[in-house]
Amino acid sequence: MSEPPPFVFSYPSSAHVRQHGPCGYTDYKSFKPWLRDEFRFQCVFCLCRERWFPDGDASFSVEHFLPKTKYPHLACDYSNLLLACCACNSAKSDNPIPIDPCKDAIGHHLAINPDGEAIARSPKGQFVIDVCLLNRRKLREYRERKIALWKLLNVSVDDDCKRVLSEYFAYPCDLPDLSRLVPPGGNKLPDGIKNCCRAKQERGELESIY
Repeated sequence: MSEPPPFVFSYPSSAHVRQHGPCGYTDYKSFKPWLRDEFRFQCVFCLCRERWFPDGDASFSVEHFLPKTKYPHLACDYSNLLLACCACNSAKSDNPIPIDPCKDAIGHHLAINPDGEAIARSPKGQFVIDVCLLNRRKLREYRERKIALWKLLNVSVDDDCKRVLSEYFAYPCDLPDLSRLVPPGGNKLPDGIKNCCRAKQERGELESIY
């Protein structure tokens, strides 16, 4: 088993570098398989994972960094698209977010305490907390429970605990096969498909938990 990361709710310490570059879809929802892989199947704002939702990726949506109502020409621009859970997407609505995950490390602005509370490391971070309601009671308590579960399972050598750890903190079972997708306008970063999660899994290189 691969060595697990030190903490289950960790914001990136560096700006995200886009791995994929699909172009030409006229319905922004068509970018979702690419975005799922791009952002590791978790919400860029609250860090909740597809694996934790009964409906999996159906509980996630394509998020526009710059709102499509104000920037309609960017509605189907992959560089303007993120992956967010439906709750954060709805809370954010058309509010512009001051942190672009692909230009600035979110970890410089936000962190999650062991008790599940989101804390701001900058005024921009506080803005995201307020707009996306990252400290609403149920979400904070949910994170606290997930952190406690992570800590409990992560130190156990029991086989059943290892199985549960994998079930809760592994990648989704339905990893998209990006090699079968043909964007109408081509792919600016075709080599990214070689390192997508599905390709890594087929080569036996995908970590068992993350």
